[in-house]
Amino acid sequence: MKRPNSRDLAKVLERLGFVFVHGKGSHMTFKKQGWPDHVTIYVTDEMPEKTLNKIIKQAGVPKEEFMRLLDEV
Repeated sequence: MKRPNSRDLAKVLERLGFVFVHGKGSHMTFKKQGWPDHVTIYVTDEMPEKTLNKIIKQAGVPKEEFMRLLDEV
């Protein structure tokens, strides 16, 4: 699988119930009602693997579920 871009990650977060809160520079921030953390995405065409793992952790979902949703977008 090729590395996802930030637009695809934003779509997955929206499917998980997160909403775009704001963007500043090269970052987008998402928040989910009832979830204590926000999720920040760096805007890029190819998300580095370590950064992708941190985003998945911030979203609080199993990696397998996140990757399945990513395949669907």
